[in-house]
Amino acid sequence: RIASSKSCRLKRLPTALIHRSRASGVWSSPVTVDGGSGSAGLWSSLAVAGDGTLHAAWYDTTNTNLRYGHYTGGAWTVTTVDGQDIDAGSLTSIALGPDGRPHVLYRDLTNFDQRHAELSAAGTWTLGVAYNGASGSRPASHGWPFAILDSGALVGCGVTSNSNPTAFTPIRITNATSSLADPEDYLVESLGATTTQVWCAAGTVALGRAHLVWTYRPTSDVHEVTNDSTLIGWEQADGDDSVGQYPSAALDAAGTLHVAYYDATSTAVRYARKLKSGVWESQIVDNGNAVGQHTTLAVEAGGTVHIAWYDTTKDDLQYTRGTLGAFGAVETVDETGNVGEYGSLVLGPSAAPYIAYSDATSTALKLARRASCGSSRSVLPP
Repeated sequence: RIASSKSCRLKRLPTALIHRSRASGVWSSPVTVDGGSGSAGLWSSLAVAGDGTLHAAWYDTTNTNLRYGHYTGGAWTVTTVDGQDIDAGSLTSIALGPDGRPHVLYRDLTNFDQRHAELSAAGTWTLGVAYNGASGSRPASHGWPFAILDSGALVGCGVTSNSNPTAFTPIRITNATSSLADPEDYLVESLGATTTQVWCAAGTVALGRAHLVWTYRPTSDVHEVTNDSTLIGWEQADGDDSVGQYPSAALDAAGTLHVAYYDATSTAVRYARKLKSGVWESQIVDNGNAVGQHTTLAVEAGGTVHIAWYDTTKDDLQYTRGTLGAFGAVETVDETGNVGEYGSLVLGPSAAPYIAYSDATSTALKLARRASCGSSRSVLPP
């Protein structure tokens, strides 16, 4: 591994959402995005607009509400999206519509619903229910990623459970209205059999179609479905037991599907890709002791893959990039305190990776951007 220079050690700000940046390889001073009275920051989710504007949504665990911020013009603007007298904001996922406006899916723990928030052109948030869990089939705890097509239709991958919860079912949720004016206008479809565990990996758009990816246990295979077809069969990326946890997936411009996930048997980070021919190829990226939980992945247009994950043994955030068989050295992004859970990795216009992640020690959400700092440590803003 690449050793971290103590001169580049991160400074932690308590109970704050933090983002940092650099210019020409120089570390910037830390910027507090969200401080205040709460513990900012589980279930962080990032999105980057074409002009480089960074959008983030996260769960305020102290005040039990959904928060949103965007960075443009050198400053963060932070607001409370859903501050109702309910526990709402976890299982957060953000995506930008064709007009650049953000949409957020998140869980309402009070009413067992999955909610949808949409920012209007006037700058106000419209709230609605995407999935009603009052009947006993409730949103489960492994994420609800989604994508928005050029038409404006929203397609998401969800997981529901019974009230215990002991049984999980993957579902597809679709809002076909081009304006998305009515967040409650959703079609809900079951995607597979109920089993002991399901992890949603991604909702992403490529070649005009939304692709949803999830992993199943006990078979622990990776599965794929699109918005305009029925289930594409049970696609097996890795058939070993206990693989497929904490999955993250994306498609590149050529239509190749890339998936990073945790192999609990080998306690390793694994990477797999599915070529357009349907052939799966895979490898272990890092096989240290208990590494690979909270995996997050993004892919450049040319196919370079960026992966970040949580090292459970060291309580660190780690990262690498490369291609199948040619990943670079593992880099430690942050090692101060217990950091790296709930990671969300996106690529800026210049393919610079941004990672939002939880700092459990200071109950904060941090944002890192990769840069050269002697040791390859980096934490930076746009």
